[in-house]
Amino acid sequence: MKLKANKLVSHKLISLALDLIFPSACFSCRAYLERNEKPHLVCEKCKKSISLLNGFYCAECGKRIPDMNQNFTNHCHSGSFLVYACGQYNDIASRNIIHSLKYSSLKQAIAPITSLLIRPALTNYPLPANSETVLVPIPLFKLKENLRGYNQSELIARAVSETINKNTDFKIPTLKILKRIKNTTSQTEIKNYADRAKNIQNCFSTNTKEANKLKANEAKIVLIDDVFTSGATMTEAVKTLRQNGFKKILGFAVLKT
Repeated sequence: MKLKANKLVSHKLISLALDLIFPSACFSCRAYLERNEKPHLVCEKCKKSISLLNGFYCAECGKRIPDMNQNFTNHCHSGSFLVYACGQYNDIASRNIIHSLKYSSLKQAIAPITSLLIRPALTNYPLPANSETVLVPIPLFKLKENLRGYNQSELIARAVSETINKNTDFKIPTLKILKRIKNTTSQTEIKNYADRAKNIQNCFSTNTKEANKLKANEAKIVLIDDVFTSGATMTEAVKTLRQNGFKKILGFAVLKT
């Protein structure tokens, strides 16, 4: 018992020492975190500034769609698709946290993204998921993924899966059906939609081994990405999936403009 108590004290002392040497900082504003703020890795001020979205949006015009059917049909623009988004890209705190994950190689940022955006959004406004639903992360080109150390869309897909699977009697899998075959210029460096669409054109193909695990006409694909801004990347991914027989496709982004 005494040994256990000593270990506990030692652990607390080490934790305090690390806090002094490497103080925990907010993933958004970089302010020092108080002890009660550390579980979310975001300060209280930034946390309160985060606002959630609640619904589906037409990928073509951005109109909010209050409800949708199990086939993910877009009745607003029939040739397009719907997008589910957790929060708004113009929220500074939300955007900074996403950028920490995407551009600063701070893998730990997935924790506040999950606890402050993904989990509460899916709790308030669940996806219409069932046993035929499959999560498909937008892939990175292999070189970029190796340099970053991870694909942020895969981390987001895992968080979505874990959140949904806790509340269902079925398990939603994540499959790498898409692969990136072109090392394109970052979309953030291109300002207009036409050039973005051209940059991303024909950059995806399907992973036949993974795709063959599904019946294309029955599978309900939830295409996962970090942000939805111009929509060019997700639109190209949807096009590739449709060319390979997948018809029921819903986009999912943590943030949208």
